[in-house]
Amino acid sequence: MRFTHSSSRRRPLSALIGGLFAVLMTLVFLAPAGATVSDPDNRVQVSPTSFPYNAIVEITIPGNDLNGKPIGRCTGWLYAANMVATAGHCVYDKTAVATGYFDTKGIRVWPGINGSTTNAPYGSCGVVKSWAPTGWTSGQSEYYDYGAYKLDCNVGNTTGFLDYGMYQTAVGDFTRICGYPRGKAIDTQWCSDGHVQAVETYQAYYDNDTCKRMSGSPVMYWTGSYWSVTAIHTYGRHSTTAYYNHYTYNHGTRITSTVYNDLSTWARDTSAGTPPNPPATPAYIAPTACEPPPA
Repeated sequence: MRFTHSSSRRRPLSALIGGLFAVLMTLVFLAPAGATVSDPDNRVQVSPTSFPYNAIVEITIPGNDLNGKPIGRCTGWLYAANMVATAGHCVYDKTAVATGYFDTKGIRVWPGINGSTTNAPYGSCGVVKSWAPTGWTSGQSEYYDYGAYKLDCNVGNTTGFLDYGMYQTAVGDFTRICGYPRGKAIDTQWCSDGHVQAVETYQAYYDNDTCKRMSGSPVMYWTGSYWSVTAIHTYGRHSTTAYYNHYTYNHGTRITSTVYNDLSTWARDTSAGTPPNPPATPAYIAPTACEPPPA
């Protein structure tokens, strides 16, 4: 099986072997997921030791927000040897920290972590630089909710990294979303299958089950021979009924040509950035239930 990929980036043998596992996993996730995590919850736990699941990372952000609560965790995905794509609000959030940008020095990225930091087969990487587009940092419009981290390691050469922007999603497409949700045991990866329900210029809407801490998860489409990321998961269903798609479906930022170009430009950045702090075990944050769907 041949895996194509963006630009000329190389996939290691482990990623190619993992592709066969990805095909087999498609046979497991047959039940369509609900529009929110409700009844039934169709998420399935995966052991993230094969591609593409080992290229999906948990992001641990130390410290407290402006209200004194732990900032916590997000999800992301490797799209180059030392680059992680994620939600913009996992990089910059003025409702959480006064300066907007999270301090990269203490952030750790954990590829394929499975249950605890002692079961992290690829260890963790520090973060030396972060980016978010002006459309997000200037007004925090959810249409521009995406960002990236540059790592102090090249772990993507071991795990493989995900294609992005190679396929523009369409209504009815099969989708898989995998991440590290709040409502399950900490540091465990869960996936949900579903279908695209609506597509707009900047966002895609789907019926996959998602939960907090899955912000930044890849919304993946199986092309028949490889996984392509078509959107970055950012939001669940909103409580206001003013906008049907936001109220009805979980949704994320589409990888448009602008998003693709930003991710690619950031990956080409060669500046050193800021050295991270020494590795530290992230604070334990107990799982709590996901919000119910809006009334």
